[in-house]
Amino acid sequence: MKKISGLYIVIVMAVLFGCRKDDNSKLPQLTRVPIPKVTKEAGSSQTIKVSALSTFAGKIVVDKFFATDISPKKYDVVIIKNADKSVVKTIQADITSFPATVNLTADMLSSLFGEPVVTCDFFDVGVNVTTADGTLYQAFPATGVAYGAGVAAQGGASLTTRYNTEVEFNSAEYSGDFEVVTDEWEDYEPGTVIPVTVINDHQVSFEYDALEAKPIIVDVDLATLKTKVVKQVYGTYNWPYGDASVESVDGSADNYVAPCEGVLSVRLEHTVAAGSFGDFAIVLKRKE
Repeated sequence: MKKISGLYIVIVMAVLFGCRKDDNSKLPQLTRVPIPKVTKEAGSSQTIKVSALSTFAGKIVVDKFFATDISPKKYDVVIIKNADKSVVKTIQADITSFPATVNLTADMLSSLFGEPVVTCDFFDVGVNVTTADGTLYQAFPATGVAYGAGVAAQGGASLTTRYNTEVEFNSAEYSGDFEVVTDEWEDYEPGTVIPVTVINDHQVSFEYDALEAKPIIVDVDLATLKTKVVKQVYGTYNWPYGDASVESVDGSADNYVAPCEGVLSVRLEHTVAAGSFGDFAIVLKRKE
């Protein structure tokens, strides 16, 4: 054990005396960056309701992550839309005292990005940091991560905050050409394009490829985004059974709209006077 200890001391001494004071100039210069903390103020709007944009009142609290850290030259509060880092807009520049509260409204969002806020948009708010020596560290760099690897992993870190739009059904977005994704009834091949028509704010319609086709009216529950079809005649075919009717199957997972994807789905039971053919799902997707 004495030999091992002696050898350890010799090695340490060799390492220490092997270093020269001139080597210090080769070490990289370390820069202290005051990391920001970005949160939503309690009681302020946490999401954006597109059907009531005027009620959105976001309040963003901007502070230093470490309260006793050195101060930056300035913080600039910036925002991106739908994760597009190529378009970064400034909400408020030149913040030098902390914590600071920054307001955000729907009108500001529309003005910044030059278009209205619509369902399924989302916005990320962050901070561009300019240090005392004038170095800029971006919240949303085109490549890499903000401020450096591992910064976001610190306990309690909040480098950005996101405002999502609440997912709502807007019937106007369900007017026009839709592509058939699935038609288990087999009137349409996948990829066939058919029209969907708006009736009102909670009803749309489509037709099967039937003789004397009538619109199938689909009700959308605005609260749950579930679809429902009350029993109705939709046409007939070259068969001896007379008129065909459909109604949705209660409780089916296929009864829904997905506004962000532009999907309309419903599972329908097909019947004639003589009885039922069973139930079949039809899924349509808005053609971009």
